[in-house]
Amino acid sequence: MNARHLAIENGPRLALLWAGTVLGCTFIATPVKFQAPSLTLPVALEIGRVTFRAVGAVELLFALATLGLMGIGFRRVRFGAVLPALILAAQWLLVMPMLAPRTEAQIQGETVPGSALHLVFIALEAAKLGALLALGFRRAPIQSA
Repeated sequence: MNARHLAIENGPRLALLWAGTVLGCTFIATPVKFQAPSLTLPVALEIGRVTFRAVGAVELLFALATLGLMGIGFRRVRFGAVLPALILAAQWLLVMPMLAPRTEAQIQGETVPGSALHLVFIALEAAKLGALLALGFRRAPIQSA
């Protein structure tokens, strides 16, 4: 089996692994953390900040590896393969910098006014998860080189 065939087989698998990371960290672990009665909001936010930085680094590696495999496996990289990485970039370059000061203020005990930024981040996470699942479950025909 050549590198192209291995990439075609493993690119979608990597996308599913990335999707599992997003699902586990964003949609399970993060909300559950805020349900712990003895965990104060500032501590939960500090834990969240550290967790999201670590997960962001892992997601960057997933994005680079997925794009690399898809680039090897297909004659042209399709938009569906690039979409999760674009969403990740938007989250970290646009949304997170706007959320950071709010989070820091809450950690310091300040009251901050309501904002839709978290909903934007969650919507982007849901879109990224959907794109990763679509990428992971797609079946590309293996063509001889």
